Amino acid sequence: MWTAEHRAAYMREYRAKHRDGIRAMERLWREKYREDINRRARRRYATDPEYRARILSAQRAKRMARRQTDDGA
Repeated sequence: MWTAEHRAAYMREYRAKHRDGIRAMERLWREKYREDINRRARRRYATDPEYRARILSAQRAKRMARRQTDDGA
């Protein structure tokens, strides 16, 4: 019987060993379901004010960080 710690260690090792294959499969999955993912995100953005605020806040933070790196260079 595996403990939770043993399983977590195994999965970390597996992911490190098979990183490229896992990323390729994830990329193919995202391409296949891109339209569904975008449709759900657009619907949630339009109907969920908390989600919309979180998205707008993250975008604002990215712009601020980008401006700080551009100004400091």
